[in-house]
Amino acid sequence: MRQKTLPLRCLGKRLLRLMAAAVLGWRLVSPASQAAGRVDFNRDILPILSDNCFHCHGPDEKARKGKFRLDTKEGAFRTKDGKTVIVPGKRNESELYRRITQTDPDEMMPPPESNRKLTPSQIELLSVWIDQGATWGQHWAFLPRKKTEPPPVKTSGWVRNGIDQFILARLEQENLQPSREADKARLIRRASLDITGLPPTMAESDAFAADATPEAFAKVVDRLLDSPRYGERMASDWLDLARYADTHGFQMDRYRPMWPPGSSALRLAHRRQRRRPRSGQAAAPDS
Repeated sequence: MRQKTLPLRCLGKRLLRLMAAAVLGWRLVSPASQAAGRVDFNRDILPILSDNCFHCHGPDEKARKGKFRLDTKEGAFRTKDGKTVIVPGKRNESELYRRITQTDPDEMMPPPESNRKLTPSQIELLSVWIDQGATWGQHWAFLPRKKTEPPPVKTSGWVRNGIDQFILARLEQENLQPSREADKARLIRRASLDITGLPPTMAESDAFAADATPEAFAKVVDRLLDSPRYGERMASDWLDLARYADTHGFQMDRYRPMWPPGSSALRLAHRRQRRRPRSGQAAAPDS
């Protein structure tokens, strides 16, 4: 349930930074891009290149083919043997456009043997991006932070804070209506599962239901972020990627003492995630 009065300062500063990073840095379009209908490099182009091109033309020198990089600006705009990879504003003069629209298996990119294939919408995005000038960019996390004004919305009465305004603008762009307000039992359950991976206890749910102050939800969020369970939740992804297990998992499946590094990962995740650097910020040194 959304509080009747929920100013930004009451939402919990750390949660706000987490939400803002997701909302502003990932899939939501900036007001300027929305207004101009422009293709955005970080939002639209980089994911296509990363998923379909970087395997053979990316940062891995051993896997790179043709001594050609598409993950750098220099590589993407290079000219060799009279052919320029990307000619800003001119798709038909760009070798990239010619290759991604080819039907000849020996010429098309990605090649058939890569088991990667661009969709028509991805080809159109790349083409429009080239026509619009092929503006290159860095990943948003490496750019200095700058204030972004919330976009205009039609249903201003629904907005309680700046983040709401970004969310509502995207909903209106997609002709969607906001979901109805959640009751407190659902709200604390969602927050607990998302932040710690565990449901709230009955005592925690009862305490939240009885707290009628505007800061009630902010206090719940701060408590969850201060919990060691938050570190465990964040570290679980790391351990999955590292194939963490206390046995080998094959052949004789013998035991291996993995709990010490696992426990260290949990503690490190809790400490690091609580002060994770935001875009343009340097990480605080370990104490």
